[in-house]
Amino acid sequence: MKLIRNGKICNEADLKFSFLERAFQYGDGLFETIIARNYQMPLLAYHIERMVEGMKVMGLTASSDFTHQQIQTYILELMAANSYAGTARIKWMIWRSQGGLYLPKDNTIQSILYLQPFIEPDSRPLVHVAFSEKVTLSYSLTSALKTMQCLPYIMAALEKQERRLDELILTDNNGNIAECTAANIFWVRENRFFTPALSTGCISGVMRRHIMKICQNHPKYKVEELRADKAALMKAETVFCCNVTGIRKIGAIGAHHFPNSTDLSFLTL
Repeated sequence: MKLIRNGKICNEADLKFSFLERAFQYGDGLFETIIARNYQMPLLAYHIERMVEGMKVMGLTASSDFTHQQIQTYILELMAANSYAGTARIKWMIWRSQGGLYLPKDNTIQSILYLQPFIEPDSRPLVHVAFSEKVTLSYSLTSALKTMQCLPYIMAALEKQERRLDELILTDNNGNIAECTAANIFWVRENRFFTPALSTGCISGVMRRHIMKICQNHPKYKVEELRADKAALMKAETVFCCNVTGIRKIGAIGAHHFPNSTDLSFLTL
């Protein structure tokens, strides 16, 4: 496999890392997962926007600006270098350069882009869904970002597997709905779309941003970010989760089934 390391194509076999890298020592970095279908990346602007926001929050500096054209060119070069023409999952990782303990000595970045084949997920509604019994989220300066500190989501994924569920819904420390194991969550009631506020500790997902923008400009539907408990979610007409791979309806939570009467086709990319 060929990768792009700090802007240059290289072979995976030639890639060498030190255990002193801050990504390894402290999880001091960010990442984005970008889906390229037919060489098209409709959410790329949101990925770049979130990465740049994250770099500002974390005090990271790049040698050049991350423009839409630059990142798109990197991804197309990466696909060409690997002779890959199918739908691709592109992982874009940046982390702070070596040096220092908790206080860094250097705020410049290291970066990698690599490619994996992408398998389209099942589109059927998720029916074995429950609330997490082990993992809660909390708001922080970096909670909305895709950081390399992913332990809550790893623990949630393990819980989902242990309980043999299709999906798990996470709440914040006050019992408010936050998100799913690897996706944001929305629900619809009386032509209003609702999604947890970032103050619950949820990720500011790229598909979440896409959906909110569409609903804000829609003549029929409106969208609201809020802090809501489990009871509010259970009153919904339609519930769905979403991430960069797409949208998937939630058919039931426990024994409670949702009519899922809302047509979501206007949200598709």
